[in-house]
Amino acid sequence: EIGEGVQHCLQIAHAYLSPPGTKPICDMAKPIWSLIICHHSLGLLAGSVAHLYLASNPDVQLLCALLLGAAVPGFANLPLMALGDLGGTGWVAKVNIALSAIAIAFMLYTRVLF
Repeated sequence: EIGEGVQHCLQIAHAYLSPPGTKPICDMAKPIWSLIICHHSLGLLAGSVAHLYLASNPDVQLLCALLLGAAVPGFANLPLMALGDLGGTGWVAKVNIALSAIAIAFMLYTRVLF
């Protein structure tokens, strides 16, 4: 999350200073940029403090594991992109649907129920 926040801020700066910038930032309306910055500011600021000063705290470790663990299954379908159309009707699309359903269930479990 911290790295992604820095990446998006740099992409926004690049799009502002040297239009059109990089995708997907250049395709977004400029008011959306402020929402992206607000979204990532919490993870960037609080996450940095937690990693630097509270890394040995078991509660912080559990929270980091839950947040990261909830996001990782959502990326499980990325290797499938090289194998075919994820939105089609073939076997790649069916595997993608199964992985997406598992990822959503895991995200809901870690973020809502746990």
